[in-house]
Formats: sequence, C-alpha cells, structure tokens
Amino acid sequence: MRKYTLLLALLFGTSVMMAQEDSEEATYGKHLVTISPMSLYGSDYIGDIGLGLAYENYFNDKVSLSVPLAAGLVDEMLQAGLGLKFYPSGHESGVTYSISPMFLLTYAKDDDYYYYDHFSIYIDPERTVLQFGFMLINGLNVMIDEEVYLGLEGGFGVNYVNRVDPDYGSSFNADPTVSGMLRLNFGYRF
Repeated sequence: MRKYTLLLALLFGTSVMMAQEDSEEATYGKHLVTISPMSLYGSDYIGDIGLGLAYENYFNDKVSLSVPLAAGLVDEMLQAGLGLKFYPSGHESGVTYSISPMFLLTYAKDDDYYYYDHFSIYIDPERTVLQFGFMLINGLNVMIDEEVYLGLEGGFGVNYVNRVDPDYGSSFNADPTVSGMLRLNFGYRF
C-alpha cells in the first residue's frame, strides 16, 4: 500500500510541475533592434554587400512595422525601407515565419566600367543611381531566449524608379528592374 501511495504522490507531483511549466510561457517584448553583419542587395544598376540596422515594433500578435537601414561597403550604397511584417502563426513563439511587403529607397555611387573601342582602353567613370521600389521579403525568425533574436531574410522585388546619373553623359530614367536581397540579422528584443 505504501508503494502505491508513493507512486500516486510522485505522479501527482509530476503532473503539477508539468502544468506549471506549461503556464510559464515566454513573454517577448514589443520592440526589436537588429544588426545585419551581412546584407546583400542586387539589381541591374547596383550590386553591393553591406551592413544593416533595423527596428521593428509589434502592433499585435500577427503584425509589426519594420524599418531597415543598410550601408554598402563597396559602392557607397545607402538604403532605407518601410514595411509591414505579417506573422501568419504569430510572433510569440521560438521559431516563426514572416512575410513583409516593403518599400525601399536606394542611393548608390559606383564605378561604371566599359570598353572604349576607339582608343582600346577601359573607361572608369562614376555614376549615381537612385532607386525606389517594392520588395516582398520572407523571413525565418528564431528567438534564442526571451531577448536574443536570430533571423534570415530574403526577397525579390521591382524598382519602379531607376534614376541613373553618369559622369560621362546625360541623366536618364531607366525601365523598371528586378532586385533581390538577403540579410542575416542578430538582435535584441525588449
């Protein structure tokens, strides 16, 4: 009889501890600040690798406002974005998926190498590019604990405005172009 009483007490104690663990869910903050040690961006006129910084504010369990910034390391690129992030299964768990329609404004100076046949030489003038467009970004978001964040984002989009200002000729507005991006993010959620 003593064995059965001890077994019953052990089962009861285990079930109480499991119930307490279930009720102690992680609570995540409503703000997220991330740094991107690797931010890749490419389009017909700009291709750069850089560093990024972003801020995200969660409105509710499924929607947040995202404001990413990036600076290129090769082509003097500066980029700013504004978008809404949607979390179909919510953002209050350890691993989540997000999809984000985003507007991006990109400014870059780069070298425009081309071959000049008349003198058989390569010309290296600078050009300035201003782009504005829309991008759809997919993200994998991992909360390592309640405050430490790790994320991977990638997406494709269209630049509707492509203003090219070369040193060697007149400025022109190019046709819409396709663009892509890939970012690795580390962050702090509070």
